[in-house]
Amino acid sequence: MRVGPDGFIVSEIGASFVQQVPMSAYDARRRLGLRVKGNIVLRGGGLIRFNEGGRLAFAAIKPVLDAERQQARLDEAAGPSMLGVDAADVATRRAGVFSEMHASARRLADDR
Repeated sequence: MRVGPDGFIVSEIGASFVQQVPMSAYDARRRLGLRVKGNIVLRGGGLIRFNEGGRLAFAAIKPVLDAERQQARLDEAAGPSMLGVDAADVATRRAGVFSEMHASARRLADDR
């Protein structure tokens, strides 16, 4: 249950689900065109919400067989050295983002 924008109580049903598909490297390359060297587990899932009438009101889905999303996920998990990127460059960029985030917070605090 939740309170709607008009102030009335709204009864909704929500469900979330996860999907995992173990796949051999051969099948991952042949079926989805993924660049892998070993066996993998593809992951997906979603969140759905139905209104009080039983109609679908919201859906956020990450399909397990979305090759582009899975390849991006695998590339990120492989790390910078597997992608031909210098790990020191990645660390320097991440440190810069982190320090800038804190510098912005300090500036906001000083302005008060």
